[in-house]
Amino acid sequence: GFGFRVCVVLLMALLFNELLLTEYYLQEYVLPGLELSGIYGRQNAAELLTVLLVGGIVLVTTYRMVYQRSKKFYRIIGKMFPVTLILLSLFLATLLSEKRPVNVNKNQYLISEVYRKWVGTETYTGADPYPLWRKRNTEDPFGKYIQWTEEPPNIVMIAVEGLNSSFVGENAPYSAFMPYLNTLREESLYWPNTIANAATSEQAFTVLTGSLPQGTKGFSHQEPLPNRWTLFSLLKKSGYRTSFQYGGNAALPGWDRLVYEERVDEIIDQKAFGSSYIKQESDAAGISLGYPDHLLYDRYLRSRVEDGQPDFDYFQTISSRAPFNYPQKEEFLERAEEISSRLQLTSRERRVLRKNDELAGALLYADQSLRSFFQAYRQREAFGKTIFVLIGTHHPNSLATSGELQSRTVPMIIYSPLLSQTGEMQEITTQLDLAPAILNSLSHRYEMPASEKAAWLSVGIPVNGKHPADRPLPVYKARGGAYAWIVGDAWVERKRMRAITGKATLMEATNTPKELKDLISGFEARESYVLENNSLIPNEAVMYEKLILPPSKTELVWIHSVFNGRDYDGAYETARELAFSGQRDRAKLLCRYILMQVPGHVDSEILLGRIHAWEKEYDLAIEILEQVVQKHPVYEDGYAALLDVYFWSGQSEKAQFLWPVIREQLKSHPALEGKLRRAGIQTDTAAANNMSMSRQIVQIHFE
Repeated sequence: GFGFRVCVVLLMALLFNELLLTEYYLQEYVLPGLELSGIYGRQNAAELLTVLLVGGIVLVTTYRMVYQRSKKFYRIIGKMFPVTLILLSLFLATLLSEKRPVNVNKNQYLISEVYRKWVGTETYTGADPYPLWRKRNTEDPFGKYIQWTEEPPNIVMIAVEGLNSSFVGENAPYSAFMPYLNTLREESLYWPNTIANAATSEQAFTVLTGSLPQGTKGFSHQEPLPNRWTLFSLLKKSGYRTSFQYGGNAALPGWDRLVYEERVDEIIDQKAFGSSYIKQESDAAGISLGYPDHLLYDRYLRSRVEDGQPDFDYFQTISSRAPFNYPQKEEFLERAEEISSRLQLTSRERRVLRKNDELAGALLYADQSLRSFFQAYRQREAFGKTIFVLIGTHHPNSLATSGELQSRTVPMIIYSPLLSQTGEMQEITTQLDLAPAILNSLSHRYEMPASEKAAWLSVGIPVNGKHPADRPLPVYKARGGAYAWIVGDAWVERKRMRAITGKATLMEATNTPKELKDLISGFEARESYVLENNSLIPNEAVMYEKLILPPSKTELVWIHSVFNGRDYDGAYETARELAFSGQRDRAKLLCRYILMQVPGHVDSEILLGRIHAWEKEYDLAIEILEQVVQKHPVYEDGYAALLDVYFWSGQSEKAQFLWPVIREQLKSHPALEGKLRRAGIQTDTAAANNMSMSRQIVQIHFE
């Protein structure tokens, strides 16, 4: 009987605690974690105590009655052991399955939070609610190298997948596989000792454009995305037209949410490519990464309109990513084999190259694509006032190197007709330095919205060649946070540290002193705090408020009562029915929730824009629907909704900017012609031809 009584007491204790924690959630709409004093020290109302007492009596009485009655059938019950295993399996499955906060097991959550605290990093206990919001460095790293013009220059940043220092540089063993980029390097500012803080291209995007912390799961996967500064929002506020160019699916790494919130003017991923473009071949699972590099550049050059406004364009390539299904693969592999046979390599370098022959062929293709892109871009009037930044995303794990630091180095090249001098820069730089450095140099000559403070992890490319000793720059693993830090001129790990020489090599290791361990622990605590509590920058420093606000905690309770799962198409149908039945507020709320979970759910976004228009909130409706046609340029319903709102709000003249895009993206548009004519737009063939001739289209000739 002892075991029976212990089980009864433990079960009742867990049930009572679950009730108490659930009551806390219903009052605060926050899952109870480590705020034990706030949970158990509360002066709860008398009704809660009544529920505990009455519920306990009912539970104990019911349990005892069922137990006494079931004793008569113990032989039958004893043969139901297999059913017990099935029920136990179902119970374990509920612990591991994904749940909404309202129906999560509160005891399980509390125990997991206590365990995470016990094995986790130090907790931030400082008084400053924004510990990374610090005085901004204003040193100008590029000023003496560039002949600045009166108007701000265009900036084109190209992040090349998997490009590393083994393929670029005078002493790079495999430089013959990227002949064009190495030629371009000689006419550029070149940093051979750039350390990749990112271990994947997914991390590199937010590191390069915002000098942002990654935490343990990456910045773009934070829920919700913390407020931040990036080059997209800062330059857009300064009058730039911004674009994000990517041939793959931007939703998979979570990039689409970020660029949408940054109000990027043109968001291009695989959805924006028409039927005339062909994706890369699929892998063994039948999945294609998207459109190859040369088609990404081709689409960009074909669709650009030079209107005198400065541009900031960010390119992320995919063709040098496994499984390396780039166009003309066999031809490039043959050329790569021919090149490798001519190289004078050590036996070790030759073994490494044989294991990475597909990567070598892919970078040879990427180099040819870059050559074609620059040849075409030189024909544009904008070329003379454009600064190009080329940088590798990360060093592939499969490509072995002779040293630990060399396994994290990538090339960084700045090329421009505006350069007054070129050369090789020997100082140690990092990917985190790039965004602050660009903003610092532009701020010295043009009006920028940046304040005296910033939350960049880095202060920018150090003018004196040395990073501040009080700012550890994390070097991240692919998952699970950082494994090393750059502190001043030292490479620091948890147990050992080494000095970094000018050639990106490490000296002999010594034990990491306690003060450096404390500095790193403090940084990890602040990083975790700002990401979990949306405390990277103050609300008043945000460049753009979120266009579609996520539901509040109280609103989520209602949402979870009508929708609990992943059938977002079904949730959209529910929102549509609510809108047509007059319950527009609830329809908008459900649309906002769908878009918080699936930013690319275009039908929900269009419905939300239409509802705002029906309520005569035309400006907000136009902002939402203009984003829709930017993100989904081949979706006819978005154009139809936007043309309607232009007409209802008396802004039909804006339709003239939609007609060229509609003509280019949609092969047939009978449903839109009436709306265009209603706005006074001629949609006949002659007018279309005249409109097409007014644009300068540049064709890439890919060899």
